[in-house]
Amino acid sequence: MSRGRQHERGRGTGAEVREGNGVPDAADRSGGGEVETVRLDPRPSRTGTALAGLVGLVALAAQAPAGPAVAVGGVGLLALVGGLERGLRKLVSLGILGLVLGVLVAGAVGLPAELLLVSAAASAVAWDVADQAMSVGTQVGRGADTTRAELVHAAGSALVASVAVVVAYLVFRGVAGGPVLALALLLAGAVLLASILRG
Repeated sequence: MSRGRQHERGRGTGAEVREGNGVPDAADRSGGGEVETVRLDPRPSRTGTALAGLVGLVALAAQAPAGPAVAVGGVGLLALVGGLERGLRKLVSLGILGLVLGVLVAGAVGLPAELLLVSAAASAVAWDVADQAMSVGTQVGRGADTTRAELVHAAGSALVASVAVVVAYLVFRGVAGGPVLALALLLAGAVLLASILRG
């Protein structure tokens, strides 16, 4: 058969080439003549979900000596992870709110300032990592390889939070060790304000 006839025959099949790689998709090979459409899954990656959940667990562990706080923070952590897994931003926000309320309850029952600072900082990092995971999922989808970018972002967020914890602790001790609840309110307010401004 001549090359001209081969060219016309190839044009007549209705086959489409996927992404210019020269390989027809499954629908073309079956003769259906339809191009398969791949839908973007906008949910956060499993890496982002795991990172936010891990940091949230740190926040919850720091609240452990304050019994009632663990119940409040635990519900928040479950909501956070569930919201990320399902891609529901409102549920994620409720989860962060639960963790922050856990910080407040811990401060009210007299959790040591050091643990209170760690719990508040971890809650802030969990929120930031979760927010980043939601944004990345919306932009590139769950199937994209975003592990490196999310790890770098989480490390940067943890570094900033660590510096903030040190500064807050020095200020707290510098004012003759003010009420722990006041410190909890200050930290929780800072986390919520940052959430509002970023949202």
